[in-house]
Amino acid sequence: MPKKIGKKGAWMAIGELIRTCLSGLSARERRDFQRAYLLLALDTFLQVLPATLVGWVAAILLQRALSLPEMLFYGALPLLILLIRIPLTLQIQELGFRSGYQAGKALRNAVLDRLCTLPLGALRQFRPGATAAVLTEEVGLLENFLAWHAAILYGYLVNACLLLLLLAVLDYRLGLLALMLAVAMLPLLRLAGRYVGEVHHQRRNRLDSHSETIGEFVQGMAVLRVFNAAQSFSQRYNAAVTELRGFADRTVSRVIPWLGAGRLWLELSLVAVMAAAFALWLGGELAERQLILVLIVAMMLAGPLDLLLANAVFFSMAQQAQQKLQPLLNSQPLSEPDRPQRPVGNAIHFQGVSFAFHRDRPLLQEIELCIPGGETVAIVGPSGAGKSTLLNLLVRAWDVDSGAICIGGVDLRQMSLHQLFALVALVSQQPVWLQDSIINSIRMGRPGATDEEVIAAAVAARADGFIRALPEGYATRLENAQGSLSGGELQRLSIARAMLKDAPLVLLDEITAALDAENESAIHQALAQLGKGKTVLMVAHRLHTVIRADRILVMDQGRLVAQGTHSQLLAECSLYQRLWACQQQAARWQPPLSTGYNNEKA
Repeated sequence: MPKKIGKKGAWMAIGELIRTCLSGLSARERRDFQRAYLLLALDTFLQVLPATLVGWVAAILLQRALSLPEMLFYGALPLLILLIRIPLTLQIQELGFRSGYQAGKALRNAVLDRLCTLPLGALRQFRPGATAAVLTEEVGLLENFLAWHAAILYGYLVNACLLLLLLAVLDYRLGLLALMLAVAMLPLLRLAGRYVGEVHHQRRNRLDSHSETIGEFVQGMAVLRVFNAAQSFSQRYNAAVTELRGFADRTVSRVIPWLGAGRLWLELSLVAVMAAAFALWLGGELAERQLILVLIVAMMLAGPLDLLLANAVFFSMAQQAQQKLQPLLNSQPLSEPDRPQRPVGNAIHFQGVSFAFHRDRPLLQEIELCIPGGETVAIVGPSGAGKSTLLNLLVRAWDVDSGAICIGGVDLRQMSLHQLFALVALVSQQPVWLQDSIINSIRMGRPGATDEEVIAAAVAARADGFIRALPEGYATRLENAQGSLSGGELQRLSIARAMLKDAPLVLLDEITAALDAENESAIHQALAQLGKGKTVLMVAHRLHTVIRADRILVMDQGRLVAQGTHSQLLAECSLYQRLWACQQQAARWQPPLSTGYNNEKA
């Protein structure tokens, strides 16, 4: 439930909201925004003049006729105001919309920049569906608020203040009465805004959850159908949508009475001001000219106050959108040194490294390890031993809790992120691809590479043949081709990308875990080419894939328990012996013979 904001807190919230929206604008764009609102105040003043002029003329006509010059003057003045307002309004709209949408662009860039500098592990707390909604719907809501609703609220507020001031000039008692009645409406306004903010907040959370559920439903359709679960899953989703609609209906039914009460209070307040004006006129304390002007001003005041009431709820929605943005914008990025140090070579040194998400469950404990440049090192061990965590720390998915990790004699934290990522090429078990052509997806490894260099990397990765067999070859878009490419072929595209990058340090995380023999053989040939002259760290469960590694690290419960060659570990490490025996036994496994008709016949 959104935090309830008091009167002082509301103004602070408005200021914070405007600061958030304008934070990414250049000095010139902020000046344009300020100029738009100054011009809007002038335009609002010009809006008040024609109706006030009509009242003034009516008051004069009650006493005498207008002369011809007066008629020409009072007739030409509204036309002159209109001619001034037309270009003024166009400029206000241009400046306001441009500032609003520039602010939206700046907010999106700020969120993306923050995502690019967050620890890779911290990204896991931001669900993809929710993050996409922040970048589209929430920023879009702030964008529209700044470009449209904020200007409307500001214009109506200035309009109402000018009319209240004019009313006070005509008669201070009526001005004071109108002001008191308007202030008395604020609690209703805040309460309605609070309920609208609440429904928007909860609706947004439910939509985030449902959008991810839809993604799971579509991606898992094959499994759901096989297990006859598609229908039940669909019913569950429909029930959730129905519940969401019911929640919105219930909340809106609570908001509407408060908005209706606010509108009723507004109308009664204006009637009260008019009645007071008539009472003063009857008592001889208000002249006819003043009475006419008071009645016109009171009727004019109804419009901006009513629209302020109707549009104020957009502020609550914008505030909720801002609160959605804050966890991303306030997340702490990875620290970078003011003066980065340059590594010499690509040797890796883990110095007493410990790491944990929770203190009582350490993932790594006192890891001491030195890997000379050019060595191929495999990391094995039971599930949960800390193998992948070791690789993740090398790319600063998280920073270590204690100790240090050095590459080329420099602590990772003393390098710039650009320096660190330039040293590393990563091939993971589940490769990530953008919606682009195959040639551009491989070129991501080195954006300036020529087509010939990209194709050479694909040839070295044993990927050229199946790429050329696709309908559009290297121009084929991956989102169209992934249905026809196997997991092994996608892995070879990842290897081609890593080859093109030609980084001195190569990290391989379980890349052959679920491949058939043919793809595994092709990938091993590609990896042999990729690892030439480089430092290679590979996480593997299939021990037969690492027996030729220069060194094998055996991990268990976050500790490095043994290291050596395959033959040394078979002779000396009981854990490695057990893992090897289990895999050998699994390799000899065959399905049980059928006991059905065919066996009986045999």
